[in-house]
Amino acid sequence: MKPADPIPTYRPDAFANDYLVRDQPIPADWSLSTMASGFAAVYRIEQVRQFFRFPIAPNRITFYDGLLLTAGTLHRQCGLYDVQLTPNSLLVLAPDTINATDFISEDVTGFYFHFDREFFVTNLATPDLLDTCPFFEAGNEPFLNLTNEQSAWFTTLLGLTEQILRANSPDSARGLLQALIVRATQLHQRQPESSTSSPADIRLTAAFKRLVQQQYVSWHGVSQYADALAVTPNHLNRVVKRTTARPASFHVATLLILEAKLLLKNSQLSVAEIAAKLHFDDPAYFGRFFRQQTGQTPTAYRHSA
Repeated sequence: MKPADPIPTYRPDAFANDYLVRDQPIPADWSLSTMASGFAAVYRIEQVRQFFRFPIAPNRITFYDGLLLTAGTLHRQCGLYDVQLTPNSLLVLAPDTINATDFISEDVTGFYFHFDREFFVTNLATPDLLDTCPFFEAGNEPFLNLTNEQSAWFTTLLGLTEQILRANSPDSARGLLQALIVRATQLHQRQPESSTSSPADIRLTAAFKRLVQQQYVSWHGVSQYADALAVTPNHLNRVVKRTTARPASFHVATLLILEAKLLLKNSQLSVAEIAAKLHFDDPAYFGRFFRQQTGQTPTAYRHSA
């Protein structure tokens, strides 16, 4: 369940407008490639990093958002996943993902890439490719750790896509981005399952994560998820902790805090109204919960840089 009121959502152009450093001149060739059918963009991280203000507060994207890191480190919260990206990391997020970037190192290199569904599926022989991509399935990790050879393949492909988009050849760029998603899907599907978790534990944890992403605003208690999954709360908590090293309640709290931060920074709602929106009956309890999770009161977070 999602909140009814609008919260910040971004296309790449609007996102840049909110997070650009105002006193930096933007390169003339850094622009969003908008076509007759949708949009796509590829940027070198090392060339655009200086133009953005970090950290980037929680926001909800409306496009497919990818990142290939070839050097440096980057810390990003992506829904339920706290992702520390290192060299040879590939991250791809689906529309509607709440995410935040906490840190990016000075020595970072790689690529950002964005596209919308309309651009991607035009003339695509298998239009359900995005729907079946494991990166975008609830409960699956949205990132991969690549080998040097795999990373070099994606680096070459994205470098070529960047050149083709600047040359205004959308059909060729579309084909390359489609090839990227096909290859990423193949690699994701080949990942070995956790050696310490049974297939039954993995299935239950994935089902739990899907439910959390759907219901976190209205279901705060582990017992509600356990009832929906026809298991006891103790069993659900044991399995989730065994599989993720975190208790079930941690995953619910993670999305609640992301949503709360997003509303505190980007809405005119009072703290009490945000508490009610997130189904906290008592604003004081919401305040204690927020402080316990973040180390700040909601008001202090709202007024922080």
